[in-house]
Amino acid sequence: MSHQTTTIVLTGGPCAGKSSSLSYVAEHLKKHGYHVVIINELATELQHKGLIPGKTIASVAFQEQLLQEALLREAEHHASFRETPQRKNILLCDRGIADSRAYLTTQEWDEVLKKAKLTMSSVFSRYDLVLHLQSVAIDKPELYTTHNNSSRRESVAEAVEVDRKTLCAWLGHESLRVIDNQGSFDDKKSSILNEILHFLGHPTPLEIEAKYLVSSSFSPAWIPVPYAEVAITQHYLDTTTRIRERKLYDGVSYTHTIKTPTTTPSVRIEVEKHITEEEFVELLEKRKSDSRTIKKKRYYFVYKNKYFELDVFEGIPLVLLELEASSLSSLKSVELPPWIPIEKEVSTDWNYYNSTLAKRPL
Repeated sequence: MSHQTTTIVLTGGPCAGKSSSLSYVAEHLKKHGYHVVIINELATELQHKGLIPGKTIASVAFQEQLLQEALLREAEHHASFRETPQRKNILLCDRGIADSRAYLTTQEWDEVLKKAKLTMSSVFSRYDLVLHLQSVAIDKPELYTTHNNSSRRESVAEAVEVDRKTLCAWLGHESLRVIDNQGSFDDKKSSILNEILHFLGHPTPLEIEAKYLVSSSFSPAWIPVPYAEVAITQHYLDTTTRIRERKLYDGVSYTHTIKTPTTTPSVRIEVEKHITEEEFVELLEKRKSDSRTIKKKRYYFVYKNKYFELDVFEGIPLVLLELEASSLSSLKSVELPPWIPIEKEVSTDWNYYNSTLAKRPL
């Protein structure tokens, strides 16, 4: 887009604090010079108009109408943003289109997307950052209530299940973060804001990453939790610049990334943007002729509220587990999945950087 716009989704299970956090986040982002527009939860708006899924309207029909309303509302705001390209615009969404997956069967969801001429890849590409706010029903059930939302009807057990399904609906998105209920609600709101500011590159766009070498005998089929598989092909234009093609489910997306080293080995300055297929093909002509094209399958999953990436490389006996964070300190307390045979940490070993692997002989 020609205008500076970042679209952020706050999603999660019932009674997760999404709506309560929106105004807090918007207020603080404005203090940092951002122009913020909020799209409130559209499902609640439709239900207030008398459209109750399973009662006054079929569940599939409700989700179809919800999707169309979301597309319309988002398009209206992006059109207004184009009129002021000099502003740093942020669109904050209380839930996003992919949330509907949690309320439909796989076949129903596929039909809804087909009718709207969308793919999962194109849906994910609409949102730059997804924050899954964990429902208090999971670990603080005494705080769970239906009194502050007339459209909330789930029991504690049902809320836990909706939270799980909603998180699974977004697996495979490049930038998904889970915000848990540790500490007070004020702590939770601060965590939301910090994740957003880090993603926005405030004050510097840093990639903070931990990387682990996994036994090459490990099979992704052994992952015991829900995951999403993405096929990635990336080419290097030079040692710091790459273009990437991501094939997710039934769609494809493209990105252009520049990574610049810092004095801290596991921290790099990262500037990434989505590009069109035409831009990707044009940039492909500029790739280094002597470099290897990196192909890998990436498996996204959540463990202990952390969003992990497991990369299985094609043509190289290499498996890596990666985790991005908003600070180095948060990586120190990370609990790694016990069912993944990790051989050693390689966060600071340049031999395991993709850019280094691309330099190896074809």
